[in-house]
Amino acid sequence: MSIIKIKHTDHEISTNTFEYTDWQNSVIIVEQTDPEISTINFEHTDQEYKNVPYQIHLNYSSEIHDYLSNWHNELEFVYTVSGSVEVHIENEIYITKPGDIVAINHNKVHTFKGDGWKFHCLKIAASILQTLAIPYNMFIPQPLIQDEELTSSFLDVVEEHYKDRIFTQQFKLLAIQRFLLLFMEKHVKNHFTELEIQDDTHFVISGKVLDYLNQHLSENFSIDDIAKKIGISSSHMSRCFKETTGISIVDHLNRLRCYTAKHYIMHTNKKIGEIAKLCGYQNDSYFAKTYKKFVGYTPNETPRFHLSK
Repeated sequence: MSIIKIKHTDHEISTNTFEYTDWQNSVIIVEQTDPEISTINFEHTDQEYKNVPYQIHLNYSSEIHDYLSNWHNELEFVYTVSGSVEVHIENEIYITKPGDIVAINHNKVHTFKGDGWKFHCLKIAASILQTLAIPYNMFIPQPLIQDEELTSSFLDVVEEHYKDRIFTQQFKLLAIQRFLLLFMEKHVKNHFTELEIQDDTHFVISGKVLDYLNQHLSENFSIDDIAKKIGISSSHMSRCFKETTGISIVDHLNRLRCYTAKHYIMHTNKKIGEIAKLCGYQNDSYFAKTYKKFVGYTPNETPRFHLSK
């Protein structure tokens, strides 16, 4: 087993810890300093995530009011350390307080809204459920959970990730499996007897749109191109997306592109014109105007932390 540590050490913003773990091969620990990284859905594009059974993000702090709508294949558990946040999971809204756990099923469109929120996040791949003989398609969680025993079990998972000992990865996996089993026992309804069937067509369509936007971020495409790929009319697709996410496809794409560009500006030495093209903008002036609209200031006003190191 190998351990790789990558650190960004800029003192102007608080450090958050990310760990991406392949327990059979290696542990990758990343201390990340950009508080808006979580607005970008990197897990759909980075090759290194394809074989990891879980991801854990510890002591993350939000400093923006609205996150991008998200959609992924992993189960997600979010534990509120301090502050509060509004969690939108498809048609439902939940408000958390410290100690609450929010469980988000796989392939559910969700958004977090609020600032001053500190949290832990655990994403679990289907492979871990398979080791416990739990059917992935029958996982129907209760979203907002207030349970001292389950909270204690989740914090055991967090504590295990601060330890460095023999068989450390196996102990971490065991802690996650115990948490999952306890969660299944107490907070998953009818998971072996009855599959809840919902009319979630709009959310499935929105999920496919989100996937397309993530995978083709740097390319030049139209709304009609997305609709053709999905196999529905562009008007129906746009209406479904607006109803489930609250914003238009174009606004979501521009926000995603701009926050991706912000990450490149802050943490690489690439020229701004090069970054604009990487993020799908062929016209520098249009990029600057759009960037200011969504980020709040221009690309040239964005701090470039790597230049100060």
